[in-house]
Amino acid sequence: MQKKNVLSYMENMVGKVLKIYKDGPESRTGKLMGVNKDLIEIRTEDNQTVYYQLKHIKSIIENAKFGSKMLEEIEEPDGNKMKPANFNQLLKLLLQKKIHINGGGPSHRVGVVIDVKPDFLVLQTEENDVFYYQLEHIKSICAVEENQEEENESSSESSSESSESSEGEVVDATPANTKPNYITASDFENLLKKMIHNWVVVNGKGPENTQGILVDYANDHIILVHHDEVFRIYTYHIKNISVGFKEPKHKK
Repeated sequence: MQKKNVLSYMENMVGKVLKIYKDGPESRTGKLMGVNKDLIEIRTEDNQTVYYQLKHIKSIIENAKFGSKMLEEIEEPDGNKMKPANFNQLLKLLLQKKIHINGGGPSHRVGVVIDVKPDFLVLQTEENDVFYYQLEHIKSICAVEENQEEENESSSESSSESSESSEGEVVDATPANTKPNYITASDFENLLKKMIHNWVVVNGKGPENTQGILVDYANDHIILVHHDEVFRIYTYHIKNISVGFKEPKHKK
């Protein structure tokens, strides 16, 4: 009942200018374009379309005075705009398209969606690194339009990890698309099982970064070994994971 009330409230705000999140890297201001059961769509003042998973939104702010002025500056998207029924369908519509995952902070990254599964997606960066993102932890997605690519590329950080070919079933690279090999799996649990005995990087940016050899998967957590340290990381808290060693940027 509570979720139904939230959806009803949000649907009544379509067409208004809202600020999603009070502050922080995920905070964006724009016109609310659409609402469904698990995501909302806003159009920002720089004419980007951003999709937020509804369950992650902590606050929504409306400023009528500021909103009226901003509405004049926001352009309507073209008639071919995507109209996904839910978050998973949105991701499938974005296959082979360049996206920006999470607006900012340690888990943001720009790349091309090369595969989508029920609970994770596969992202290829321009450096041909491959990252596997749990859908549960994706707060927002913005499709990178042609006229925004240069700006986004210059403002986004380079990938902090690299990936190598891994054991298990893989999809062959297509030379014309410079598509790298990547691990295929039916779901995130099976993906982790196929990564066993490989060096992996978990949550590649920020303070949660951990890397080592994945030696075991035990239902709700994985075990990594790095030199003399043994890490146990709950599967739920893996925001993204990649295969291959990467020298840390900052050494103590």
